[in-house]
Amino acid sequence: MWRRRVKPRAVAEDDIQLELQDRGLANLLRTNVGIRFTSEEVKKYRVHGTNVDGIYGHPFMVIYFLDGQPHLGNKQSWKDQQIDKVLRKRGFTVLRFSYIAPMRKGRKAEIITEIVKALNCKEQ
Repeated sequence: MWRRRVKPRAVAEDDIQLELQDRGLANLLRTNVGIRFTSEEVKKYRVHGTNVDGIYGHPFMVIYFLDGQPHLGNKQSWKDQQIDKVLRKRGFTVLRFSYIAPMRKGRKAEIITEIVKALNCKEQ
């Protein structure tokens, strides 16, 4: 029987989601969403897909990633850049935030501010 593999959520992802919810910004937010790329995108960028930490669909078209320690390496960093290119070509604003667990309060505030700023820019 086929079972969908669900990515375990990090505490930081939950913290950001709860903060967005407290600000009334979670009603259009979807979290831990898998995105598949077309065969042309796979050939061109050599990446098959990704799980995004948060996505605001139409009309906002904003995606954010919370990148922990493994994303600091060269190989993963290259993959992240390729994924960002595909998502931007699809019309998304892509936000990547790096952090070292546990996330500081100040860092969480910075991330929320950037997400809100991106949403406000797309709202107008």
